[in-house]
Formats: sequence, structure tokens, C-alpha cells
Amino acid sequence: MKMLMDMRHDPKGTAIHFHFSNLTMHYRTNYHLRLALNTINEHLKNHSGVTYLLENQDIIVVLISSKADIIDKVVFNLKYLFQDDPLTKDNGFGENSLCSVYFLNFEMTKFIKKCDDLMKDYQVRIKKQQVEGHKGNVNLLSDVLKSIENKLFTEDIGKYIRRQPVAAIVDGNAKPQTIYEEVYVSLIHLKKILDERITQCSPRVINQFLVEKLDEIVLRHIMLNHENFFAKPVSLNLNIPAIMDEKFQEFLKTIPEEKRASIIIEFQVSDIFYDIAGYKAAKDFLHSQNVRVCIDGVNNLSLLQIDRQSLDADLIKLQWNSDIAKNLNKAENQALVAKIKSSEPTRIILSRCDDEKAVQYGHVLGIKMFQGWHIDRTLGVKVSS
Repeated sequence: MKMLMDMRHDPKGTAIHFHFSNLTMHYRTNYHLRLALNTINEHLKNHSGVTYLLENQDIIVVLISSKADIIDKVVFNLKYLFQDDPLTKDNGFGENSLCSVYFLNFEMTKFIKKCDDLMKDYQVRIKKQQVEGHKGNVNLLSDVLKSIENKLFTEDIGKYIRRQPVAAIVDGNAKPQTIYEEVYVSLIHLKKILDERITQCSPRVINQFLVEKLDEIVLRHIMLNHENFFAKPVSLNLNIPAIMDEKFQEFLKTIPEEKRASIIIEFQVSDIFYDIAGYKAAKDFLHSQNVRVCIDGVNNLSLLQIDRQSLDADLIKLQWNSDIAKNLNKAENQALVAKIKSSEPTRIILSRCDDEKAVQYGHVLGIKMFQGWHIDRTLGVKVSS
């Protein structure tokens, strides 16, 4: 606030308020926050200004001088980084809720008021927490978590398990050949049968609890349906801590050694960088058991920051996005080609392929493995339990 008070007598420049506190919980991780800050700093490193990280995870950037195209590029890249979040969707007037831009030469008073409101909101939150002590929320949360756990262990989880193929397409005329099937639980359908009070609880806590319990329940379900699941190679999305748990060790013991090479464990890239030491321990254990490792949740920005070889991962899933494919000669695409080549193209899977253009784009990048609705339709399969 002091800097703004000093600037108000000669207002100039631009301020950008990124509303990251309004993102869904999936994107409100330390990893995504660091990625956003790195993206902002990389684009603005040659411009005079300052970046503030607020207590609620919002980010405010104040630029003394900058061109409009630089600001547009920062906003575009952050929209792409969080492309699946509703916050980045246009409202029909070419605007989105991800950020607010203030041109300080005539919006300084408006921006100062916004900063003052943010400070007041923070003080109210702190005071409320101190007074209430979270007692009511803790009791509610405890009851809801017990209710969810009881439901999960009594429900037939098989009804919510889905499979989606990952297929090789060596060229534009080749028919997809299934390499393995990803096995996962449809949380959208599962949440419909859970305690309605979950909407009153922290989404972060509920989602984390669900993921941890589902790891255990899915493994138990597979153990009881052994032959069905390993008729084809499969991948499982698991938490890093789940790998070192005794339940997973018991699960592996039920699988013949010659079958373990047909199992791939997928870790979210955000989880890996949140707990890199835990990842390395889990990865080393899996490799010792002849189980392969895949890094999931990677986009064109995060891929450039990942070294597959140093992470000793067998595969990487890169998310397809049509925006970057419009001009294959763009610097972003050339950087991707170089990175994919250094990571070995045969180790990269292009995921979320909704149409033929995704496959064509993947082939330009040197990618031969694909996953998504377009692959499902081409193979004539329905993603099902």
C-alpha cells in the first residue's frame, strides 16, 4: 500500500490482479503457484515492476511501464496454464475471471480501493478464525469423512471404475493399436452418492480424503477381480504415499512377477514436485518391482521444465491443446519439438485428443502414442467399467 500511496501523485503503469484464490482446488497447489509465478517473472523480467503473492494465493503485479502486447501474452499463457478451470472461460464479452487489469493513469483510485478491500477481507478472516476456532467446522468435517468412508467401503466401487485406451498410431493412415488401458474412478459419478454435506466442507480436504481412500479401495477391488484387470496392460493413478504403504505391497504380492511389467503407475506432475524425495523413493521401489512410471498432467509449459531422464520416468503424458497448434512454426512449438526429441518421442503420450487434428499435431511433434475421445471413437470403444 505504501508504494501505491507514493505513486498516486504521478500515476502511471499497469496493475494486474490474478484471482488464483478462485481457482478450483486441483489448481491451487504449491506447484501450480510456483509455475504461475515463474511464468509471470519470465515474461516480465525485462520490465520495471514488482510482484506480490497474497495470503489467499492471489498474485498482484504492478508494472511501471509495459506494452499492451506483453500484458496480453502473460494473461494468455496463464489462461492456458489453467485452461481446464472455469475461471479462465470467457464470459461472452471477451473477458474472463482469471484476472483484472488496471490502467493506473486513470484507474489508480479504483486499484487502491481494491487493495484496501483485500486487506480488510484478510483481517476479517483472521479475526473470524481466532474467534470461532473452527470448532463447528471440525465436527462437521469429521462426521462427513466418516460417512464417506462407510459409503466407500460398502458400495460396489466397480460401478464407478472406467477404462480408457492409450493407443499407438505410427502415421496418419495407420489404425490405432491399443498399448494399455488407463483404469480410473469417475469422481463425478461417485460424488453423487456421497453425503450431501460435502458441499459445506473444504473441497481440498474432501478431494484429498477421497483420493487417499480410493487408492486403497481400487487396489482391493482389483485384487478381487485379478483376471479381468490384467487381461491387458493397465495404468493406475495413485498418490505417491500410497506406493510405500503396506496395502500396495500386499497388492503387488498378488501379481505374478512376469505380469508386473504390464502395470504402469501414473503420478501427477504437481504431486511429484510437491514431494520430489517421496517420488524418487516410490519410483525406485516400482522399478525394482518391474513396474513402469508415467508422469501425468503435463502441458506444453511444464514439459519445458521437466527432465524425464533425470526423473527416471518411463513415460510422460502431454495434454493436447488446440490453441498452440494453429501455427506450427511458432517458437513455442519449435521448443516443444526440441524438448520431445530430447525426452525421446516414443516415451511421450499426447492425451485429451478430441479430434483428428490432435493426432496430426502429435505426428508433427514426433509423437506416436495418443489418448482421448477421438481414439475411443476410432477404436469403437466406450469408456466404461
